[in-house]
Amino acid sequence: MLKVPTQTAQPMVVEEAVSEIRKGDYLLKLEDGGDSFNMMPHAPSQHIDAKVVSIFDGISEAGQFQTITLNKGSAHGLEKGTVLSLYKRSRQVKMDMQKGKDGSRSVVKYLSIPAEEAGLAMVYRVSQNLASAIILENKTNISIGDTASEPGQDLDNMLDDGRHKPNVPQDPHDDEHNTTNILSNIH
Repeated sequence: MLKVPTQTAQPMVVEEAVSEIRKGDYLLKLEDGGDSFNMMPHAPSQHIDAKVVSIFDGISEAGQFQTITLNKGSAHGLEKGTVLSLYKRSRQVKMDMQKGKDGSRSVVKYLSIPAEEAGLAMVYRVSQNLASAIILENKTNISIGDTASEPGQDLDNMLDDGRHKPNVPQDPHDDEHNTTNILSNIH
């Protein structure tokens, strides 16, 4: 086959798609080599402390068989087939408690919810500083900011995100993403 550069755009025919194709989507060159998805699942060779930085299809949460992007890559010890546990980040729960019968005084307290194991993922594409992984199983939805690390982590020793200390006032933006008012549905 002879490749001749042209000055005009050439039409493309899509013969098969796994999801809808929309304006603004990118066309990427498929890597050479037929073993793109031929890999052996294995534990990481060193400690990994990665964060979920993106979820494929631009949604806010992911579940089984969806793709996530991690902020670590081959420079940090990840390779195709690396299996990682996914952990929900520790978070704060805001509790508004009424005092007095007339409800005139209000007390706000924050509960620290520790990190919890949320699922399992396997890396299938890796670059120097990023990796794509497929969620193999999950107990709860995976969100941007969740942690990916080697399986079997001691959850008591996982560092929290350091955004808030219990019963110390927070910045206003923390209420939007990292706290939940657990009494808001109680009447």
